[in-house]
Amino acid sequence: MIYISSEGRAFMEAYLGAVLSGQCLESVEVDLSGFGLVDMNSGWTEPCHLTGAFSTISWSCIKYLDLKGMAFTQEELERLCLGLSPSLGDLFLEMINLWDGSWARTLDILREKALANPELLILLGDWRGGELGQKIKVSRDSDSRQWELRDEEMVETFRQYVQGKEGMENPAKA
Repeated sequence: MIYISSEGRAFMEAYLGAVLSGQCLESVEVDLSGFGLVDMNSGWTEPCHLTGAFSTISWSCIKYLDLKGMAFTQEELERLCLGLSPSLGDLFLEMINLWDGSWARTLDILREKALANPELLILLGDWRGGELGQKIKVSRDSDSRQWELRDEEMVETFRQYVQGKEGMENPAKA
């Protein structure tokens, strides 16, 4: 396992918070997939949780946002999504782990933003936690997927709901 000490995480959090606090940021790409807990034998990665790095950020000018390899609590993720600019054009949320709570309100927030801005492109990938559960090891065969969610199709249902598919109820509330 690769482990980052609490001091190292605090430094990363302070640095990232300072860099991302710029008032006129328009394009942001943050990939922390290399900073989580990694089991070198299986390839499983537990996304990095930096509790304070995104807590005070106001992205009123943001047009492009790509976040990858992070863990959030329900409250942190909701606050992040609520703070997104109405002029946002692209939102990519990849390898996101919800540590506690439900995806329901986050999905509702993202759907509202997508419906309010038909030009908004939202891509979701490799989500886990909450209603999705955690990935479980299903194979040691390196030619096949080693980790899968209980219900891989649920993520696609989440995507369809967020992108405004008519007549859909929030799948996280079902």
